[in-house]
This record gives sequence, structure tokens and C-alpha cells, in this order.
Amino acid sequence: MTWFGNLHRVALSSLPCHSAGARRHGIRPCGQVPRVANTLSGRPEPQHWGWTLPHTCFVSLDYISDYYHGGATSTAGIVHYDIRSDALPYDDETVSNVYASHVIEHVESEHVERFLVEAHRVLKPGGVLRIACPDARFLYEVSSFENDYWKWRRDQFEHDERYEVQGDITQSDFLTRELAS
Repeated sequence: MTWFGNLHRVALSSLPCHSAGARRHGIRPCGQVPRVANTLSGRPEPQHWGWTLPHTCFVSLDYISDYYHGGATSTAGIVHYDIRSDALPYDDETVSNVYASHVIEHVESEHVERFLVEAHRVLKPGGVLRIACPDARFLYEVSSFENDYWKWRRDQFEHDERYEVQGDITQSDFLTRELAS
């Protein structure tokens, strides 16, 4: 399914940092700090979140699609995870934080609901579920008049072989790509 190929990484953390499983998944020793679950975030490191988590342990989980196998991005350190069918691979109440970045807008509601139940199951009491997704109303409104808001996406849109571009790219093309992919 091509629509699923652009989903981002899930990084969940509950493995002890010094365990063989942690080493196998590329987790570095971090002592006794809260562990983070970064759900389909697109990167194996937390620096892109807008806040820092020094010495945090986490495991990246992602749906390994043909997009990855084509060399578009590295799969090193990623555990295969399909949000549509897999349970989160953690025991109850063992994860401090779950972070889902630009995931739920790409998945049918029934799978999102199941993911929320799973996140609740694996979170420790007082744990945090953080979800980031596009603001559809803002994107619709900014696409309703001519402006350069989408300028930052033009190069990717024109040069990525996943997108077939014919003629000029319109505001509505960008909006459709952002919301429908």
C-alpha cells in the first residue's frame, strides 16, 4: 500500500538500556531515566521534537515499507511495527511516554482507536501520550489563496519519484498531498 509507505517511525521504550535486547535495537546506556515512545516520528533520535530529552532510551518501531527498502531512508535500529495490526511490544504500564508524530492522519479511525487503547495499556501511571498531527483547518485556509506557504515543499514534490507532477503545482495539489498521503 503506497499510502502507508510514508508513515514515520514509532519509537517506544521500555527495554532496560543495558539488556541484550536494548543493544540489539541500538539503545545506548542511559541510566535510570524515563523512557520515551516516539510513535512513527520519522527519525531515530528525539532532537526533532522541539524539546530535548538528554540520555533518553528509546526503540524505533516502524512499518518497513518498499519506500525504505528502496534506499529512501535507513532501517537500521528499527523494529517492524504495523499500527494497523500489531500490539505495542511492551508489557502493561512499562513505558513513560508515547509520542505519535504525523501518524494518525494516515490511518483509518479503527486503527487509531486501537492504538490509543494500546498506548494507554503500555503507559505507566502518570505517563504521557503526545500526538502531533496537521491542523487541517489552517492548511485548508492557507491553500485557499495564492501565497508561498508551500514553498518549503516544492522541491520534494517536484523531485521525489513517488509523486507524479504534470504541469504547475497548485495550492490545492499541496493540500491534497499533505492531507491525503
